[in-house]
Amino acid sequence: MTESLPCGRKKAERVNSADTTSTQAAAASELRDCSRLAIPVTCFTEYSEALETEQQEEYLRLSEAALVELNSVAESGSFLHVFSFWCLPAFRDQSRTTLYTPRRPESGKLPFFSVTTWKRTEDLEKLRDPVERLRHPKELKPTIEHSNKVLDTVFASQVIQDLSAISLPSLRPTETVLGLDGVGYRFSFDQGYFSLDLSWWCDRPKAWDTVTSRIEEIVSRLYHAEQNPEEQADAGNRRSADA
Repeated sequence: MTESLPCGRKKAERVNSADTTSTQAAAASELRDCSRLAIPVTCFTEYSEALETEQQEEYLRLSEAALVELNSVAESGSFLHVFSFWCLPAFRDQSRTTLYTPRRPESGKLPFFSVTTWKRTEDLEKLRDPVERLRHPKELKPTIEHSNKVLDTVFASQVIQDLSAISLPSLRPTETVLGLDGVGYRFSFDQGYFSLDLSWWCDRPKAWDTVTSRIEEIVSRLYHAEQNPEEQADAGNRRSADA
């Protein structure tokens, strides 16, 4: 099920200290497969080599601004923030998924989840070369895409119930992993005195495999949930009225 997450799951290269050189060579070969990584024209490593120092600094500023956007979870007076889930590939678009439910079930409002995506590959194209850069605003801002999907109340309640049934893993994994690329994940919720912020890499610790796999599977269900178009329009109108 984790394969259906919007950012995908790319198997990372695990580094063995006894064979670091060959592993790095294999990883470099993988990075040249641009079509698989969905990066237009060229790969990130080739971008880095081609970018001028000024463009590299601009890309770093752009990345920092994008992360601020991804980490800024919108508040809503009439909706409760249930959880947020970040999918952060090393070379592709990065996203945050947030689930909201009505604070008062009797209000008639519907639960929904929002997706905030940094269109990283589009922004890299803007820095492809000095000529391409001139076609865009002087002050370049990250390209952020927002979308919402209304959920069935029963379905959202089941998702929350399934999350509540997950047991915490061993807090300190015994193994140490060093990698070259891959996908990073983060899951968080805050319920006043009780909160959790958990981060992991795609090549996760064995002790965390059950809980992280379960979280990824539950999030992927949100993207495959059926939605009533009339409910979507109605809920959208109500949220606009709240604003």
